[in-house]
Amino acid sequence: MLSRIAFILVIGSLTIGAQSVVAQNKSADSVSAIYETSCSRAQNLQREEIKKSGLVNEVLGHLNEEFLLPHKLIVRFTCSSAGESGPYYSTETKAIIFPYAFRQYVSLELLRNEHAENHEKRDAVTEIIAALVQKELKITAPASNSVEINTDDMDELETIIDDVLLHTLYHELGHALVDILRLPITGKEEDAVDELSTLFLIENFENGEQIATNAGDFFDLESLQSDEVTEQSLFGEHSLDEQRYFNILCLVYGSNPRNGKDLFEGLDVSEGRANICVEDFAKRRSAWNRILAPYKR
Repeated sequence: MLSRIAFILVIGSLTIGAQSVVAQNKSADSVSAIYETSCSRAQNLQREEIKKSGLVNEVLGHLNEEFLLPHKLIVRFTCSSAGESGPYYSTETKAIIFPYAFRQYVSLELLRNEHAENHEKRDAVTEIIAALVQKELKITAPASNSVEINTDDMDELETIIDDVLLHTLYHELGHALVDILRLPITGKEEDAVDELSTLFLIENFENGEQIATNAGDFFDLESLQSDEVTEQSLFGEHSLDEQRYFNILCLVYGSNPRNGKDLFEGLDVSEGRANICVEDFAKRRSAWNRILAPYKR
C-alpha cells in the first residue's frame, strides 16, 4: 500500500512539474527573431527577402500561440561566418542560428537544377551564379542573354525557396523543443524533427502538403550531388537525402491519400508501402500530440 502511494505521489509530482514548467511564460512570447544588419550587400538582400516573405512571422506566431516554453528561444538570422554551412540550433545559447547565406545557397541550387538537363544552359547558369556571388547581386538580377528566366519561373522559384526555408526553420525549432522541453525521443533526432517539421506544415498551413512536398523535393535535388553513398554519409546523424525526401512524401501522402496519388509517380513504391504511409501518419501525429500536449496553451 505504501509503495503504491509513493508511486502515485511520484507520478503526480511529474505531472505537476510539467504543468508548472509551462506556466512560467503565459504572458510573453516564448520565441522571437533577431536580424543582424552589418552584412554584405548580398546578405542584406537575402535578409530583406526573408522578411518580405513573412514566413518567419507565420512560424513564430504559430509557436507562440500554441506553446509555452520554460526558456526564451531566439531565432538569430546572421551574416555568414567561415565554416558555417547552414542553420543549426545551439543548446548552449538556446538559439537557432540561421545564416542569410543559406537562402542564397537554396536559390542557387534550384536555379542550377532548373537547367540541369540542358548542358549549355546549365554551364551558362553556373557562370551566372559565379558572377552573382562575386558581384554580390540578388539572385533575380538580370544575368545573361544566353539564359531566359521569365517572371513566372522566378515567382515559382521564390515560392519553393520559401517552402524550403519554412521546413528548415521548423526543423531547427524541433531541435529546440527537444532540448528545452526535454522531449523523449527515440531513434535519430534528425529524423524525428524532420517528421515534426513536416507535421507542423501539414497541420498548420492551408497549402502545407505542397510546402512539405517542395521541401522534400529539395532533398531529392541534394541527393543528386553525389553518385555514390559513402561510409561518412551512412554513419552520419542525418538519414540519406533520398530517405529524407521519401519520408516527407510518405507523411504527406499518409495525411491525404486521395489527393496524394501522384506523389509517388516515377518511384518504385508498392501499394502496400503506400498504405503503411497512411498508418504511419496517424501514429506519428498521435505520438507527437501526446508528447507536446503538456506544453500547449
